[in-house]
Amino acid sequence: MRAICRVTILSIFLLATSCQAQEPIDFKHLSLEEAETKYLSLLFRNGVPEIGLFTADEENADYWKSLEVIWYDSSSHDYTLHRFERVEPDKALNGAYYHTQSIDSLESLKLANKVAHKSDADRDLSVPSQNSIIYLPIKVWGVSFNQMISDSTSFDTWHTTPCNRPRLGVACFKFEERQAEAGLFSRRNPRIRRIVMKGVSQEEALDHLDSLVQDIQVEPEYINWTTFAKKPLVHGYQIGDLFTLSVIFQSTYPAFRLIYTYRALGGELEVKIQNTRPDYGPQPKRKKFCAFGPNSDYACEFLDYPSLLAKRNP
Repeated sequence: MRAICRVTILSIFLLATSCQAQEPIDFKHLSLEEAETKYLSLLFRNGVPEIGLFTADEENADYWKSLEVIWYDSSSHDYTLHRFERVEPDKALNGAYYHTQSIDSLESLKLANKVAHKSDADRDLSVPSQNSIIYLPIKVWGVSFNQMISDSTSFDTWHTTPCNRPRLGVACFKFEERQAEAGLFSRRNPRIRRIVMKGVSQEEALDHLDSLVQDIQVEPEYINWTTFAKKPLVHGYQIGDLFTLSVIFQSTYPAFRLIYTYRALGGELEVKIQNTRPDYGPQPKRKKFCAFGPNSDYACEFLDYPSLLAKRNP
């Protein structure tokens, strides 16, 4: 039996074992949501995978059967295989098994061969496509970016409602007094690319940003905090009060950039996915530049995430 070194088993943290023969691996059981969140965090943290294969369920292509992704560490010359496998339905467990394992280049080539001969129900995860059903397991207050939209779509307690301004490629939702508008990629691909939510308080927006950081397990690289530099004309706002908060999760993964924007005056929260695939053309560069002089109505500053937390909790 061929020996494989540095076998690791993950729940949330890596637990390394010594070099040992390749035995059946003790998979860790996760809920489906935990498995998808773990997969997404790996994309953010590790960047472009060497090889990746998504296999859809034979009976329902909306569900994945397995996710296999390999990253190559050029500094250590190690290949690492991450595999997610759905629990069989007859086991009555709404979850998945996950494990990670150091492999050699031969094993990596075997997966590459599987990718090269994938079926229509499979997808190459190393070249992601936003037309795919399984893409980003991200939710904004229960509204999922990963779900196709229809007239009967509901998200937890949210339900579809007629839009005030009916437009192609836009769907509207309502929960009690809160309303949300979802921009879709297209009518042929009715999956959410942008959510705008009304009536969100500043504290709610900041709390939800914290939960998003926890979900995708990566801190944003770009935070622009803009305040009123002069007393605004709007009743109830003072000098130094928040005007806008712009946050960008600048992933190295060549498929998306997650942008989180809160506009305090209207209590409006916008979360959107910006496609960064190379075949979508050049993307605008984000420069850390505040175009506000000493006599401006507004003042802005750039923060890292720990500084944002310190600002909120002086």
